[in-house]
Amino acid sequence: MRAIFLCGDESPFGRAHLLPLLEEGFSVQAVVVPTGACSQRFRERLLGGEVNHPERFRGRVNFRSLLGQAKASLSRGRMPPNPWSALDATFPRFRIREVCWEKGVQFREIEDVNLPQVIQWLAKQRPDLLICAAYPQIFGSRLLEMAHIGGINFHPSLLPRCRGANPIYWAIASGEKETGVTAHFMTERLDGGDIVAQVPIPITEEDDYWSLYGKVLHETPRLVKAVAAFFAEGRTRGVPQDEREATTFREPRKIHRCLFWALRPAAALVNQVRAGDAFFVARGRRIGVRDAAVIPTASILTNGLRVRAGTVIAIRRGEVVVAADGGSVAIRWAVYCGDTVDGAALAARLRIRVGETLS
Repeated sequence: MRAIFLCGDESPFGRAHLLPLLEEGFSVQAVVVPTGACSQRFRERLLGGEVNHPERFRGRVNFRSLLGQAKASLSRGRMPPNPWSALDATFPRFRIREVCWEKGVQFREIEDVNLPQVIQWLAKQRPDLLICAAYPQIFGSRLLEMAHIGGINFHPSLLPRCRGANPIYWAIASGEKETGVTAHFMTERLDGGDIVAQVPIPITEEDDYWSLYGKVLHETPRLVKAVAAFFAEGRTRGVPQDEREATTFREPRKIHRCLFWALRPAAALVNQVRAGDAFFVARGRRIGVRDAAVIPTASILTNGLRVRAGTVIAIRRGEVVVAADGGSVAIRWAVYCGDTVDGAALAARLRIRVGETLS
């Protein structure tokens, strides 16, 4: 089956599909990646021009799974190594061009895949399929109609759940118990086409953004194999998505990552922390929260005492405990002025006292 692979090469998820596609017998005629300007425009549209905070990629780290590696760094008040490096190591960006050269596959960087001259060039490759993973453009109808069978998109969620942007983040932040990877036919409706194949992935309480991203990458070859089997059986129609189960999200912005203690239940606040880049503002400073847990309130608020959500109810070894609906949130690791500190040290630095209410 002749295919053109359109790959968002800044994304480890996008890059992870190339070798499995070649190994499963797809005749990849060309690999198309976006130019830097194309990717930048896409990011700006997603974030509505919002400027990323400089701490954004400093350390969304699963301290449970990386504790051994992080212990020495934490003792010196520094963040552990950036997890992006581990994800990138699975298939570095430079390897795309290298693999194409080794396999005799055309490689192109393209500014806009919807331009008539680009569609004309793609049509000359006589593709049966367009295959897309994390490509930073919406495909127009002329592009989608150019391939004989159509287009297949690989999406890192269990569709129809978590359509749209950053599904790994939203699967955790919205409290999903299961996610997955999905291959679906592309239509002009975002992530709404019929499903070709899916691989489910359970989300455990131990998962954070990075561990779940790793699970998604691990299951990518299995999904590609299922897609190859689908077409080998002569099938050309997928299974329609159940619109009653659909959820759709846009890219999370800073305001989505802010911990509003008085507005969300404890479990939802902890899910925000697990999803990455969660923060609150205290003493005029942005405090990143890297590890937190829901704990029962009754053992602290004894004798029938009730307090407002957002009230600091305990500062104890390694953590500061904040009241919330449905329990309390124990902040265990935070980032303050670039340093990683435990919850008790954070309270000392900020001079937070029991009984104080955080905004």
